[in-house]
Amino acid sequence: MRYVDELIDYREKPRRTWLTVIKVLITMFAGVNFGAYMAKLGARLLDKYEIFVRDAEEDD
Repeated sequence: MRYVDELIDYREKPRRTWLTVIKVLITMFAGVNFGAYMAKLGARLLDKYEIFVRDAEEDD
């Protein structure tokens, strides 16, 4: 186990820069928007082909 402990001590902590944070935020924003677009498209297709259509009575 001594060898493993030496390896753990040897590793450097990853650097966290503003560029890394910005990349993560952009990726998250793009992923959420893409998911919302796909959900909207799926709902539109379900309505178009009348696979799932809400009745007017269900809007209470």
